[in-house]
Amino acid sequence: MNFIRTVLILIFTLVALSAFSQTESKDAITSEWETISLGKLQKKPRFKEPMISVRFMSEEGARFMHLSLKYMFTDAVFEEAVPVEYYKNERLECVTNNGKYELRAARYAKARRMSTVAQKTADIRVIFGGDLSFLSNNPIKNFTVHYAQGYQNIDLNAEEAIHLQEAYNKFIAMLPKQKEIPHVKIEGEAPKVIQKIDTIRSGESSLDRLRRQAKSWRK
Repeated sequence: MNFIRTVLILIFTLVALSAFSQTESKDAITSEWETISLGKLQKKPRFKEPMISVRFMSEEGARFMHLSLKYMFTDAVFEEAVPVEYYKNERLECVTNNGKYELRAARYAKARRMSTVAQKTADIRVIFGGDLSFLSNNPIKNFTVHYAQGYQNIDLNAEEAIHLQEAYNKFIAMLPKQKEIPHVKIEGEAPKVIQKIDTIRSGESSLDRLRRQAKSWRK
């Protein structure tokens, strides 16, 4: 009986801890998924033109880009499409007209292979963190995703670059604006600086006055 009770307590504890760990922070803000590129059907097992979707997240002051790369395959090559893995700190290099920017994978991720009657897809979803401010006014020409088994270069056309920029700016508009503290100017005269020499003179005059009073008392 005690053994069963102990097992039940452990199960309830694990369930509670799991629910607690999955609870989002009160400060968490997540945008909706935005489709950047529709991609094409893959006729070869190597990844080339994925369907690209993104959403952005803000958690406890940090901002993240959740990148989804979905590849569609034919039946012939689906089994050859080996899922890839992303480890923490794997890189995402973004190239713009103003230079190259780099983000890092915030956590471990692994591709999912999904087979349905309609289609066969492999979906890779990675959360990248870092300074995302460059997305606001720098259209991305191409980016390179690094993963455990290698890397992939993905080009974006002008329309796709605009979609990504608009998705980020829409996310920025969702964030609460920081309250600005108004600068209050206090008008009035500046305090007068009392020089040390004035204090000394006033001290001497007071001492002379006391001496005169003492002399008058003696008379």
